[in-house]
Amino acid sequence: MGRPPREAWDDYNRYLSDKKANEKEVWVVSCGIRKRIQAQDIRVGNIVWLRENDEVPCDLVLIGTSESQGACFVETAALDGETDLKTRVIPTACAGLASELLYKIKA
Repeated sequence: MGRPPREAWDDYNRYLSDKKANEKEVWVVSCGIRKRIQAQDIRVGNIVWLRENDEVPCDLVLIGTSESQGACFVETAALDGETDLKTRVIPTACAGLASELLYKIKA
């Protein structure tokens, strides 16, 4: 027996939402040069360059920030429904590293 029409409609809307998110353009850094790619083309090891109020396109590890204390604030409402900001701090090994050198990190 097939799905009820309501579930099919919900699935279709989710598909459209996912497609829109996957096709958003984001900045990645490769060999010290920033270039734009679609979020769906992000791969493990890519350095994603985000600016204030940008949506985070995938799970990321914070390795740099313009904030002097090495912290940034992330809203995770799209993931867990909580609207309060969560603090994320860069690893101490990355503290003080110039943003133009972040692409040289091997991890």
